Amino acid sequence: VGRRGRIMESLRQGLETGLDKRMLQNLIERSNVDKSKDWLQWDWNTIEEILEDSLQNGQRLSEALSKGKFVKRLGGYFRCSPDEKGFFAHLVWKPKSIVYMNCACRFYEVLLKHQEGVAFLKNDRRGKVFEEISKELSVAIKHVETQGQDGVQTSPPSMVFDRETVHRHMTREYFAILGRMWCTKAGEKLLTDLKVFDLFTSLAKHQQLDYLSRIVLSNLDYTQPKPQTLIETYIQESPSASLRLHAICVLRAIVRSRMKAFDWGIGILVTRLHHQDAVVNEVVLSVLNEAAGYAPYLNIIIEKRPPFIQHPLAESLFEKFASVKAGIEFLTTQNKKWFERSILQWKNERSLAYVISVEDAMANSLTSGGKSENGMPPLKIPLNAKQSIALEAHQERLAGKEMDLESLLRIPWTIDLVINQSKRSAAAQGSTVTLDTTLSVKDVNCVVISGRFVDTAGREDFLKCSLQDCIHSSLFMGSCPVKKDGSIGEPLQMWQNAANTNHLAAAFGVVERSSISAQARFRSGSTDSDGSSRFGTNSPGVDEDVSNCDWSTCTFQGHKIMREYSGGDVKISIPGEPAVFFFKQGGGGSSRGGTNNLELCRVEYTLCLDPMKNAVRLPTHLFGELAKSEEGRKVLEQHRVVNELAEVVKDGVEKEENDGEFLGSLWSLANICSASSGLLLIGEVYPDFLQWLCTNGYNNEDFSMRGTCMCLLGLVARTKEGRRAVEEYGWVCRGDEVG
Repeated sequence: VGRRGRIMESLRQGLETGLDKRMLQNLIERSNVDKSKDWLQWDWNTIEEILEDSLQNGQRLSEALSKGKFVKRLGGYFRCSPDEKGFFAHLVWKPKSIVYMNCACRFYEVLLKHQEGVAFLKNDRRGKVFEEISKELSVAIKHVETQGQDGVQTSPPSMVFDRETVHRHMTREYFAILGRMWCTKAGEKLLTDLKVFDLFTSLAKHQQLDYLSRIVLSNLDYTQPKPQTLIETYIQESPSASLRLHAICVLRAIVRSRMKAFDWGIGILVTRLHHQDAVVNEVVLSVLNEAAGYAPYLNIIIEKRPPFIQHPLAESLFEKFASVKAGIEFLTTQNKKWFERSILQWKNERSLAYVISVEDAMANSLTSGGKSENGMPPLKIPLNAKQSIALEAHQERLAGKEMDLESLLRIPWTIDLVINQSKRSAAAQGSTVTLDTTLSVKDVNCVVISGRFVDTAGREDFLKCSLQDCIHSSLFMGSCPVKKDGSIGEPLQMWQNAANTNHLAAAFGVVERSSISAQARFRSGSTDSDGSSRFGTNSPGVDEDVSNCDWSTCTFQGHKIMREYSGGDVKISIPGEPAVFFFKQGGGGSSRGGTNNLELCRVEYTLCLDPMKNAVRLPTHLFGELAKSEEGRKVLEQHRVVNELAEVVKDGVEKEENDGEFLGSLWSLANICSASSGLLLIGEVYPDFLQWLCTNGYNNEDFSMRGTCMCLLGLVARTKEGRRAVEEYGWVCRGDEVG
């Protein structure tokens, strides 16, 4: 580059610098941040534009810090403070408020990229949000640790991170900000200096703080080493079974995201199987079964060499091992008689059990999806990202895709109960109970929101009710009621100025509406028009806007229900209602009055992620898994599996008997045909099988058998070779491997 070129480049850079500076000044002026301290007057779209573009330049950031008020006022807005200056913390949680959290993440990412920004975070009182978060967490932990045997605490509680506040307000999103900041080197160093991860580890030791631990686990980035270590600590060392199950659910979300280099997570799950904890192990096996459906994860599971456990889910997992050479070698070396025993079981009874399972699943998919114990079908709440809930809460990350498990774990689900003696109205005088809420997976398309009654130590407790009581239940997303159709309402006024609660029967979350404590958790005041709360004294009236909720009401007047209850534990659901109520008989519990010993232990809601996806997912079939590899085909030939199945089918066709053995053999042969090598094997042993399926799928006089044959043809058509073979008989197949 000559002298002329250097001069032109210098002029160009100077011109661009001047333009950038003027552009930033214009944007800051348009944002109104410099003009007004009132954040309600700020233009948040312009603020977002500044953070995404103009402030990425270190020189522009330095100028904004030294000369203007933009950075300082924005930092002040996000302060983690219980006083009136903690504006962000005072916002009630609703989907539209997520935009402020996204702006906070971009704001701190910009600051952490430059030395001037890091200095602002360390030294300026308006930038010390991470130090304030650390202090509030320390206060919450100390409050629990200093609790005496008589239940009296010698240390005050955290005003920011108490149970009710993190469920109803934006304070929970501070953990989402921490998770994002941990992904940067400067953020990791700053949080390490503040010992934030040490505090996260301490949370797991205290069951009273499970509600915070769950939020922490749901917001970390598990591509980083320290979060991986933390979730392992929670699963292996936490005294709380509920927290361990939540941590495993987080691992399930990672499995579904198909994260690369997930051997660390699979190692945690396999190690957990060595513990004698039947409930946790069942969930672990469920997650491993999901993981085994993804080839890279299946190989890792085999390498980790899980122990042999007597459980149906363990059998299903080992059957998936049979689909690859390494798995067959593992099963053969670890238990030489495993194949002999399992194949014999599939020949004798498990093939029939498979047919019954599939037919029941098909019947349920065509109806309401199952019934409760008292014969009343519970309603599933449809939840789809195309609805306002997902689009508003997670539009940036999901970009219109389906709502995933990771997003559901981050949402503050809450279940409220109102207990009175009014069968029709939850707004009548009564007690409001906020349950400790967790999320679990029912199947691939459904999750269960479960609310438990817990005592002050975070242990599961039971709420005693009288036979005259009516229990009204409603599901909330933060401060917003979730309707039966999956839509979300506006935040209730009673939570917008929530006060310190009076714990009924010494249990968390129970509030007497007529006598809410006058002690303000934050400062007293009213609610702003945008939904921000002053966290002050609140005495809600009996006719408050709880009528905006969809309430499910449980009463004890039904004779059928009472007869079922008198015989033992029972769950009660109401036709057309989403809530399911679970009761226990006898034992201890927090009494709410009355002499009748009815104890409510939990309430559940089922969310259907995509109501249009009602497809039946077939269980694992050992013969179908073996047919996927040459080594497995040899096992089938060695045990003469196809030969014996073919004889049963031929005999049934000849005698025109559609008994269980015949149907089981049909499904077994079709599962074998669903793999290319299996299709070749059946072509050698029973070449007329495919033609028989195609013919009877079209003109069998038994319509049930026609439907069965069509399902079996779908299995065969999972491979290109199978589709080609089926199309030769005049059938049209989809051009993929769904079947």
